Amino acid sequence: MECFRRKRLFRQILVAFLICYVAWLAPNTVAHLRGNSNIFLPKGVDQYPMFIDGSFVPANRIFHLDLKGAPPRMKYWEELIPFIRAIGATGILLEYEDMFPYSGRLGRLKSANAYTEGELLRILTLARSNNLEIIPLVQTLGHLEWILKYKEFAKYRESEQYPQPNTVAHLRGNSNIFLPKGVDQYPMFIDGSFVPANRIFHLDLKGAPPRMKYWEELIPFIRAIGATGILLEYEDMFPYSANRIFHLDLKGAPPRMKYWEELIPFIRAIGATGILLEYEDMFPYSGRLGRLKSANAYTEGELLRILTLARSNNLEIIPLVQTLGHLEWILKYKEFAKYRESEQYPQVICLGDDEAVNLVLEALAQVTRVHKDIGINFFHIGGDEVFQIGMCESDKKVMEEMGWGHDQLLVHHFMRIAKYVKANVEGVRIVMWHDMLVGVSQELIKQIGLNLLVEPVVWQYAEDLDQSLNNDLWPSLAINFHYIWAASAFKGADGPSQYILNLPHYLKNHVSWMKQMNDVYEQFLQFRGVFVTGWQRFDHFAVLCELLPVSLVSAAFNFAVLKNGPSNDIGKLPVAILVREAERVLKCKLAPMDVFGSEDRDFEHCFFPGRGVYAAINHLHRNLRSVEEKVFKDYRVLGWLSDFNDRYEYTQVWYLSEVRRKVLDYMHFLRRATGFVKEAMIPIFFEDTIQEFVIQYINPTMDRLQKLLERIEKLSKLRDFPRLTFQTTDDLRRQS
Repeated sequence: MECFRRKRLFRQILVAFLICYVAWLAPNTVAHLRGNSNIFLPKGVDQYPMFIDGSFVPANRIFHLDLKGAPPRMKYWEELIPFIRAIGATGILLEYEDMFPYSGRLGRLKSANAYTEGELLRILTLARSNNLEIIPLVQTLGHLEWILKYKEFAKYRESEQYPQPNTVAHLRGNSNIFLPKGVDQYPMFIDGSFVPANRIFHLDLKGAPPRMKYWEELIPFIRAIGATGILLEYEDMFPYSANRIFHLDLKGAPPRMKYWEELIPFIRAIGATGILLEYEDMFPYSGRLGRLKSANAYTEGELLRILTLARSNNLEIIPLVQTLGHLEWILKYKEFAKYRESEQYPQVICLGDDEAVNLVLEALAQVTRVHKDIGINFFHIGGDEVFQIGMCESDKKVMEEMGWGHDQLLVHHFMRIAKYVKANVEGVRIVMWHDMLVGVSQELIKQIGLNLLVEPVVWQYAEDLDQSLNNDLWPSLAINFHYIWAASAFKGADGPSQYILNLPHYLKNHVSWMKQMNDVYEQFLQFRGVFVTGWQRFDHFAVLCELLPVSLVSAAFNFAVLKNGPSNDIGKLPVAILVREAERVLKCKLAPMDVFGSEDRDFEHCFFPGRGVYAAINHLHRNLRSVEEKVFKDYRVLGWLSDFNDRYEYTQVWYLSEVRRKVLDYMHFLRRATGFVKEAMIPIFFEDTIQEFVIQYINPTMDRLQKLLERIEKLSKLRDFPRLTFQTTDDLRRQS
């Protein structure tokens, strides 16, 4: 029997020699190893794989030595190992079984012929000196008969009858891991046994998410029980940016219903997960509030259609109702002036006046009633920029009776509002702007319990938040609030009268926000996400800023930043990915660009909701810029058509005719551009929005041109002029 085994080993060595020799032969030998594939092996190549005609030459050619039968004596190794190298092997797979010099309780199971540790080291050293890789093989599941065959270890068998697979593997300590046969997901075969290669532990965070301290114990435990990974089901527990909310400010330029049908799918396509709807006077209020709503306010049926369309596009709807400041849409009327905090300013309601607060509660009740049919998970109660407090007589009376200061008055009002909304909508979470929360005592917030009712939204629209946000802002908020939000801007935050897009400004704001969130989210239980604001007016009385269609390009790029972040600086931002994502949603091919540079960018060939308005307003802007550069900065206008020239009727008439022709040309260009703007806006906006835009952004330039034309006409009639010295008005009288 021993002779038979030696002959079999010799035959195996001979076959291995022939194969490896063919693979090693010099130069450009053809190895016909299988089928009709000829493998060309250049001389000396023994480290790299080579694909020739679809065939593969293995870079690692490992010689297997199975020691569970006929293990050789030490003397034989000294001849065998150089031979293994000579035939072209690059390594040896050593399958020990009971030939390893085990110690401890495994030492009792090793073969009587097992190598000593010294002998084994000599074998390994000899292999290394012959440039052979040594790969040990230890069975870890099946084929453990050499252990399980003994009565002492029979208790560890998978089946009492068979000391082989399926096997109970005693992998660590006293923990026995049962790996049953038949696992069909990601199986890993180990000599006939099925072991799930990926053992994933599911953590569902949408209920009872653990605090950070617990994770430090939990994760090592998950690894200890044999898991290879964790399936994290976040829902709303992603570290930051999980909720990307698109803000629609309806207090200026509210769109017609038809436009919503294009806009909402676009909002979803750019990566938004929800919409923040700021109604102001566009909500279909009834009762005494019904007298205050806009003439263009949506009907309840139209609003339900908008909400249903958003839901069908898997967009969360978050209503925003201001509940303290920015109530100009109510307080501007004489009928409601009595509810003002300050008689002079229609901004803030008188907190101590129950009638005033009830007016706000009535607005909340009507909004929640309509939204409840669709579902409300979050409700925004505003609360920013409260510039007057404690000024009305009712406030003074309450503070005196209760012994309160301004902080108590403010915090108790927000408590009342939050409790009211929660009582109306089961399970709703209340969010509010942060600025008034950081201005009051944090101890007071905790004492009253406001921190348990609201989640702050930190708003900042600057390009460098490290400079714009106070260093102690986040630690201050983290004292009381477990959940936090950010608010960036994609429009309406680059000047109150900015009507064209400044893409670099908004991109820098978002990149800076990604850095902020990356730096601070661990201070909170969760950074809920980002409200991407799109202000249409700075407040109720301000002029229109960038219209929504003009800014959708910005929205596309900035939501791409939120989806593809984080990045600590602009230089590391994946601009190519942003451009590719923008191309997808804007449906156009974009030329290479520096998205943070100052040069003009052309998106007029793209296709997105309101593209016509975008193109028309950019065309208008080019004309207005040309008027400024080519007319009002013309040297002839500056030198011979100034206020001085007009007042003293003193000019060089020869220059005026050329300027007159230019003025007439640009007045014609602007009238045409105005027509394009109106034509593009009519399907999207109500007539009052169109008129406001024309009055604000076109008429001033047309008026200046008209006055310049009148000045030219007047001065062109001059034929004689006064003396050069101008001392008094009397000196201007004509000399006869």
